[in-house]
Amino acid sequence: MATRFEIVRDQGDSFCFVLRGPTGEVLLRSRARTGKITVQNDILHARKALREPDRLISQGDARGQVLQLQDGDGSILASSERFGSEVQ
Repeated sequence: MATRFEIVRDQGDSFCFVLRGPTGEVLLRSRARTGKITVQNDILHARKALREPDRLISQGDARGQVLQLQDGDGSILASSERFGSEVQ
């Protein structure tokens, strides 16, 4: 299966997109938005940002790392789950 974007409905009337990997795992999740059309627009921005490697920023602390996808204006489009925790 190929990597794909999905629009999902969160609690209430909020929508977000998730980027799923080839095996179905969630790679990135956007912030919640009130409208589905806004999320579709965010997906277009995310596709463009993913073509530029410097837009994928790694943030980390003792609890692990998070990847954040930034738009051209520096705003965060989506984030990964926390991974690589150093705390055992």
